[in-house]
This record gives sequence, C-alpha cells and structure tokens, in this order.
Amino acid sequence: MLERNMTDRIERILTENKSGVKTYAKYESAVKAADKITAEHIASIGNLPDNKIISPVVYVITYIPSSGRFSPVFLFNNWNALYRCGGYIGFFASQGFMSN
Repeated sequence: MLERNMTDRIERILTENKSGVKTYAKYESAVKAADKITAEHIASIGNLPDNKIISPVVYVITYIPSSGRFSPVFLFNNWNALYRCGGYIGFFASQGFMSN
C-alpha cells in the first residue's frame, strides 16, 4: 500500500531496507544534498530548444521521527507538469532519494 503521507512512506521503506532512502543527521546537510542533486538534474537536461530557463525541482525536507533524521523529497511530477520537457523520471530515485 502506498501511503499518502510522505513521512509514513519513508518510515515503511526504511523498515524494509535501511538504505532505501538517503537520510541526514542534520537539516542543513539534507538541504545541501538536495541543492546538489537538483543542480545535477538541471545539468542533465541541457539546453532546451526554445531557450526556456528552467528552475530546479522543488523539494521538501522531511523529518523522520523513528530515526531523528531528515530526508529530502523531490516533487518531480509537479516540476514535469510545469515544464513538460521530459527527463528521466527515475533520476532522483536512482540517486537514493524519494520523489513523487
């Protein structure tokens, strides 16, 4: 079952696989990692034919109560609906991050 609550979903994934989602001890570390991976995502897209400037994928830093750690969640579907320029939907998941 897929939970609608991201924290519950991450908690479930971590009970199944301790390394299933990247987590960070400090909020600032999670933000730094999220900023880095969103920059890599933008670089992987390259230039668009119409020279449209695209902004990075929005993310939310989620607190995981069971571990007291933080995990970035990327809102890729929202970004893709806005820009409609495609891209690899598994980009963030392949890097060990949660996305929706």
